Amino acid sequence: YVQVPSTFEQLAQQGARSTVSAARQGGHRRVLLEASAAELDPASSACQLPELIQFAAATAGPILNSGLLPVSKPHVKLLFASAYDATCASSCVFDTALPISVLGHPEEVGPRDGAFVVVGPNIADSAMRAEAAFTELLTKAAGRLVVAINPRLGNSPALQTFETAYMMRPMSLAYLADQHAQQVDRVR
Repeated sequence: YVQVPSTFEQLAQQGARSTVSAARQGGHRRVLLEASAAELDPASSACQLPELIQFAAATAGPILNSGLLPVSKPHVKLLFASAYDATCASSCVFDTALPISVLGHPEEVGPRDGAFVVVGPNIADSAMRAEAAFTELLTKAAGRLVVAINPRLGNSPALQTFETAYMMRPMSLAYLADQHAQQVDRVR
């Protein structure tokens, strides 16, 4: 059994282990990591960008030491959906093996990039065509590991090619009042 994470750090550790395991054991090169917390969802008004950046870096870090990357391609590139997010990430992530770029940028795929972590591509983002940029990345990546964190691309055919490695959704329980209960309690 898996222990339910109580912090974003624990959530990132579980997600990273599941991602590496799916890529290593199943040979999956396209892996989906879904952490449905409002703080980690770029489409949410409650999104906490520093938490999302830390989560992405903590997810990408273990891939560096997993043995999944070829020696000639030792980098795991973090791709963000907006230039603002990528700029903020550049000031927070100091590991040179985790370069940062913007999804859809002409140089998003470099010769030393062995894997890609795409953070929160969102179809509602009007600044770019996220679905087209995401599909183009998959073509350019050509067999390299691509991890999508919290994609919001609707029913995109590109997502149909991904294997879910980790999914954590918060659960909310509510008890409705009936003839046996006199009050309604909400718990997380």
